[in-house]
Amino acid sequence: MANKKFSFVCKKCGQCCLERGPIPLVIEDLVMWAKNDVIENIFPYLKFIKTDMGTIDLVLAKTDSNPFGEEEKNEEELCCPLFNEEKKECTIYNYRPLSCRTYPLEYNGENFQIVDSEDPGLNNGEMKKEDLKKMKLLAKKMNKELTKMRISMPIISQAMQPFIIKEMVEAQKKMMEQMSPEERKKFEDQMKKDIN
Repeated sequence: MANKKFSFVCKKCGQCCLERGPIPLVIEDLVMWAKNDVIENIFPYLKFIKTDMGTIDLVLAKTDSNPFGEEEKNEEELCCPLFNEEKKECTIYNYRPLSCRTYPLEYNGENFQIVDSEDPGLNNGEMKKEDLKKMKLLAKKMNKELTKMRISMPIISQAMQPFIIKEMVEAQKKMMEQMSPEERKKFEDQMKKDIN
C-alpha cells in the first residue's frame, strides 16, 4: 500500500460476501458470538480446512469441501453462509468476524495490502483518519490472532485426539451394554464384515 492513499467506505453491496469464502476465524470471533448468544446460528458453518499454505484454519463455510488448489472454485462454496442473498445483507453484520471488519485491507506481518482491488467501496468517498487508523489496527490484530490460531490448531488437535477416542470408546461401551444379546451379535457381525 506504499505511496497510495487508501480509502474505503463499505457499500454493503455484498460483493465480498459472495466471493471471498471461506472466511477465516479467530478466537475473538467465537468469544464474541458466545457472549452475544448467536453462536448456535453459526455452529453449522464452522469448518476446518487445510489452506494452500498447509495450515489448518477454522472458517465459516457452507460445505466441508476445500476450495484451495482447485482449478475452478464453486461460487456457491465461496459465498459466506451468513449472507442473505435475497436481501443482500449480512445476517450477523453487528457481530461479523474480525477478518470481515478489516476487509479489503490485510496486514501480512510487514505491510498492508489490498486483497480485493475490485471492491466497490475502495476509493469511494473520503475515509476519516480515525476510521483508517482503526482499520489498520484491526488488520494488524487479525494477522496476529490468525497466526496464533494457525500455530495452536495442530497442537490442540493432537492433544484432543486421545480425549475424543476415549469418549468414543466410552459411548460405544454404553451403547453395547444397552443392546440385547441379539442386537449385540448383529452389531459384532457387521463390524467383522466392515473390517474384512
